[in-house]
Amino acid sequence: YDIVSYAGDVDAAVATYSYYGYDNGIWRGHSMISLADVLTGKLTPQGKLPVNTWHDYDLETNTGTVAFPRGFGLSW
Repeated sequence: YDIVSYAGDVDAAVATYSYYGYDNGIWRGHSMISLADVLTGKLTPQGKLPVNTWHDYDLETNTGTVAFPRGFGLSW
């Protein structure tokens, strides 16, 4: 959930979540194939965040500023 750290540096970002990725020329997870399909226009991006992502978060007080709330998602 580190995509928040790039928010000030880019005009757009695409996030995908998968334990597996691309390794030695082999796609190891379905989300990576779907990401390639989105980036090449075969699929329309869709989805909702399963958790809040934070600008900052204090582990001692369990408080912080939410960057993108759970359920946030965009499409075109």
